[in-house]
Amino acid sequence: MEYAKDIILEVKDGQVVKNKKGNIITRIAKGISNHKMITTIVMATISFIVIDLLLISSFVSVLMKI
Repeated sequence: MEYAKDIILEVKDGQVVKNKKGNIITRIAKGISNHKMITTIVMATISFIVIDLLLISSFVSVLMKI
């Protein structure tokens, strides 16, 4: 019975364990700080895609004027 209460109330060695879920902004910030290389690669890829789209649209507009 005591063991079941400890599991339900998340008590470990007489101390209450903090909630693991936390704030979503804190979780995202922690994920970014833990995975810096992946975050850098994703951000660079997104920026290159945006630049590519801008260049293609500019090129098409130049072709339309000819």
